[in-house]
Amino acid sequence: MPSVRLRRLRKNSAIRGLVCQTRLSADNLIMPYFIIEGKNRREPVESMPGIYRLSVDKAIDDIREAKGLGIKAVLLFGIPGKKDETGTEAYRKDGIVQRAIQAIKKNMEDMVLMTDVCLCGYTSHGHCGVIKGSRVKGQGYKIRFRIFILIMMRPSKCWQRLPSHMLRQGQIL
Repeated sequence: MPSVRLRRLRKNSAIRGLVCQTRLSADNLIMPYFIIEGKNRREPVESMPGIYRLSVDKAIDDIREAKGLGIKAVLLFGIPGKKDETGTEAYRKDGIVQRAIQAIKKNMEDMVLMTDVCLCGYTSHGHCGVIKGSRVKGQGYKIRFRIFILIMMRPSKCWQRLPSHMLRQGQIL
């Protein structure tokens, strides 16, 4: 720790503005959206005040409003109508996220779209991997399923595909 702390660059807001390294603005933010089946649906996410599960039509309205506030990127999480052991709704051609991407692109071409490719939201057991019997299949098995998801999302022209599980499991695709 230095014995002298130079404060000349923090003296007033004008100097701080000149030398600051980070400026937070709407350009830096990514708004998360949890997309659900149906029409005209808006359900609160209890653990995240101000965040909702939205049907595609409501998500379009909400994203349009966020765009008006300067948000330029959204991250989509799919909440399918039905879940199974292998998360098949995640890699269906007409899956919930794939439909949402198509609708958003049709209404707002310049919105940056990102999607989550983790299986946990699509599996009946809630695990991001595939369970066979009493065992979780290995990383290679999970990667194959994520490749299916990426292939199904390719025609939708999504900008980024983000595996949310990577941070906690150290995986690389």
